[in-house]
Amino acid sequence: MKNQIINEIQRKMLPYLNNEQLLHLKAVLEASFQGVIIEMGEEQPKAEEQDSAAAFITAKRIEGCSCLLYTSPSPRDGLLSRMPSSA
Repeated sequence: MKNQIINEIQRKMLPYLNNEQLLHLKAVLEASFQGVIIEMGEEQPKAEEQDSAAAFITAKRIEGCSCLLYTSPSPRDGLLSRMPSSA
């Protein structure tokens, strides 16, 4: 398990480090993980896999805001403006 984590870290750092730096990184990670026990837990869903619309609605429910944002009418709306005329 530790080797999988170390390999994954090295893979992600590959674009930023040269071969010598990667070897040093591996040595540091192996020393840092010495005596550490790693257990597999439940995998958390990735952020991009979450439904953003559902997350937004849930956040608004938690805030107690059930209203939608109001946008001013566009000048292109012309006579179809929803705002009363002040003229």
